[in-house]
Amino acid sequence: MSPLSMSSPATGPVSTAAAMGIGSILVGQVPGDPAAVRAVATDWKQTARRFWDAADLADYARGAAPSFQGVTADAFRRGTRELTGALERNAQDLEAGVGPLEAYARVLDSAIAAADELREFAGRSLLAALGTPAAAIVAAAVVPAIAQAWAGILAEVNLTATHTAAALNTASAAGASVQGAGAQAQGGKGKTDADNKTPYKQELSDADIERIKRQLDGGEDWDDVSQGELGDCYLMATLQAYSWTDEGKQVLRENVRWDESRQAFIVTLYDDGEKVEVEVTDVYTYGNGQTDLIAVYERAYGKHFGDEAIRDGGQPSEVIKHISGNDSQVVDTIGWKWGVLPQQQHEYTDDEWRTIEQAVEAGKPVVASTGSGNFDDGDQVTAMADTNDDGVIRSDDENEGVTVGEGKRSWKQGVTPGTEPDEEGQYRIVGGDYRGQGRTSAHAYTVVAIDDETVTLYNPWGRNDTAGDYSTPSGDLKDGYIQISRADYEKFFGKTTIEEGD
Repeated sequence: MSPLSMSSPATGPVSTAAAMGIGSILVGQVPGDPAAVRAVATDWKQTARRFWDAADLADYARGAAPSFQGVTADAFRRGTRELTGALERNAQDLEAGVGPLEAYARVLDSAIAAADELREFAGRSLLAALGTPAAAIVAAAVVPAIAQAWAGILAEVNLTATHTAAALNTASAAGASVQGAGAQAQGGKGKTDADNKTPYKQELSDADIERIKRQLDGGEDWDDVSQGELGDCYLMATLQAYSWTDEGKQVLRENVRWDESRQAFIVTLYDDGEKVEVEVTDVYTYGNGQTDLIAVYERAYGKHFGDEAIRDGGQPSEVIKHISGNDSQVVDTIGWKWGVLPQQQHEYTDDEWRTIEQAVEAGKPVVASTGSGNFDDGDQVTAMADTNDDGVIRSDDENEGVTVGEGKRSWKQGVTPGTEPDEEGQYRIVGGDYRGQGRTSAHAYTVVAIDDETVTLYNPWGRNDTAGDYSTPSGDLKDGYIQISRADYEKFFGKTTIEEGD
């Protein structure tokens, strides 16, 4: 926009610079430098990323010292776990402050632009008053309005500064209370901390007991997991991984029995390599979506390891050890810079891809985590899902596709599996600042299939949110399965946990 020009018989044409110089008598400078504020926000964001990378490395180190045994190993794992938690809390504190700082910078930009316009207007009004008595009368009437507008600009800036300071103090005090916080964030929790619902339990009904007995006997299957309102996606994704194969289902069945004398299900878990028996007579009210064998495991896990294990997230490797007694192999996207320094690269090597492929083909539990994924440019992916609800995810150029719904409630009656291709769409991967609250979240998915180009996952939420303007076809039944490219998998899923052993 061209600078305004005003003239009077006394002054002639008035330049913008002259007008603003005179106007500064009434309109001062906005306190604050938006460029400096943005620089701080950028620095905090970059520093937070360094903390996340350092947390990844600390977590990686837990499994990098196989020669440690006994109390030495326990002390080492405990120390690295505490270090990981501290690093993640620092990262979350910084990230929580980035949003308020960026918002403050935007307000400063607007205030400076508004003050410049007001200052020029004030200067031209004052200079015009020198020309004629009539203009002087008008200027006298305008001056109070200018003063009031300037006061309003300052008030908005000061209010925003106060809110920003409060937000930064809150972020600093929040520490580990934010979503996915602490040493467990890499495994994921997948729910917010707004309301802790682990205290709510409900007794198993006679119908529930009989249903679970049939599932234990193999006479009835159980549905895919459906994470409720608890922060245990890492547990649910791992239980889904066991439920995905016949061998895994047998592991779950063999470790639960009904005790008639106690009128309870007895669940065998492993704690520090020792078998422990947990008595279950109720389940979490806001836990798994169905009252079935999965709900019994969820309750047993929380009962033995504490509700915080259900509320605060955790590591899939811990669940594997507690369910089966087996160790895990963690494959991650940390590479080596110059062959010496470990660095987050968001890429799997060919050998690591083969390790994941072989594990999936062998029917081993495989769980993927987004805690160290790259969400810098958003969480959107182009993906395939079972949009026609025939139990198969199939693209146009595939002959068979990937079976995901056999025996599951997502199948529609009378539909022949795999005869029609599914629709490609835009979906979101859970991670990063998923809820737009300035907090980093982590989530765990089950890996169910892999080929040369794609990885098929199950989201324990039992659904995958769409992105942008895309919506699934009318009547589509949500089932939680999603097929993404290998490139997107290694971008968003920085850690893959695989059960070791036969």
